[in-house]
Amino acid sequence: MFEPRLIFFLLWVSQIIGYLLFGGVFSSFDLVTWGIVLVAMISFFAGGKLGSHLPISSRIYNAKKQYNEHAIRRFAYLSLFIYLIACAVAISKLYGVLTIATGGDLSPSIIRQVIIFDFLGPREIFNVLRIFYFGVGFCIYLLAYARFFSKKEIFFIFLIGLASAVSTTGRLYLLLFFLASAALLYRQKMISRKLVLGAGVGFIALFFLVAIILKKGSGDVESIFEQIVWNAQVYILSSLACFNNYVQTGSQSVPDGMLLPNVIREVINQAFGTFIQLKPDLHPFAEVPIQCNTYTVIFPLYHDGNIFGVILGLFGIGVFQRYIFRLHVLSKSPVIWYLFALSLYPLIMTVFEDAYFSSPGFWMMLWLPLVMHIFFNKFFYRKNSVVY
Repeated sequence: MFEPRLIFFLLWVSQIIGYLLFGGVFSSFDLVTWGIVLVAMISFFAGGKLGSHLPISSRIYNAKKQYNEHAIRRFAYLSLFIYLIACAVAISKLYGVLTIATGGDLSPSIIRQVIIFDFLGPREIFNVLRIFYFGVGFCIYLLAYARFFSKKEIFFIFLIGLASAVSTTGRLYLLLFFLASAALLYRQKMISRKLVLGAGVGFIALFFLVAIILKKGSGDVESIFEQIVWNAQVYILSSLACFNNYVQTGSQSVPDGMLLPNVIREVINQAFGTFIQLKPDLHPFAEVPIQCNTYTVIFPLYHDGNIFGVILGLFGIGVFQRYIFRLHVLSKSPVIWYLFALSLYPLIMTVFEDAYFSSPGFWMMLWLPLVMHIFFNKFFYRKNSVVY
């Protein structure tokens, strides 16, 4: 289960079937778009083929590491205690900021609009929400060590992670949390395939519930059912339609490219006195005719490197995903399991947007739990406190 090639195949075939059945709601597709999609799929599987044959050191699957259960539990208890205190402070600050920004109207839809404006502006709210972003990754990391906790403790960690994901107000962190948690618990044989599928159904239900609560799409529809259909069209199918719009018009072109993160652009500009323009915080919107601003993982690769960028990019992703899957299967390391579980998120996101190249801050945040664990062992439990 969780085999990357199978997941990738099902994702993109479902897109193709979706457009065959419901493509009438979108603008007509160019044959060039379908050709690029085919090249992307072939490149991914070619990369997966290479990833299947790259050597893996026998030390990875023959190693017999001794984990200090007491140290792991102490790390979890102490870190969760500190995190919950930080959450209380963050919630208090958010309440004050949101009360002022919304004029006292704390309805979910108004809060959502305020957060969007903040993201495009001062990011005062966004910086506070980083605490919950961290909390999602931290709880996922602890679940990589689930075999050292009781069922009640696992359930408690899961609830904290779920509450953190909901508190981010974004459904992408919900997707990350559900995917990674299911993969980690399944790898440790704590849940069955049926429960994994149940978690998938639960995520879908929660995904649309959040959309209804936040009234996403409510301005264009009259009923809850129509709101669900609108969200399904926008969030499941429209990204490829947006990419098709770029292929046809090129109107979403961004000066100085899409792949280079803004933080690196700023470093280069300061170090060499150049002026590489920063990418916009959000991609340009397109009318397809539904308004959308996500373009699949193919978009930045094609934008910066044309068809050769697509071939190299998807080939590299295929190599990475297949190789880390093999590590995940062979290794008994919770850290490798954690990294593999995280890798499922950008893989799923390939049909929506790029999560591999464009979000270095996102990935750095997810490395923090591991760094904290190493730091904790170094200064408090040096003996027999393996974290890898």
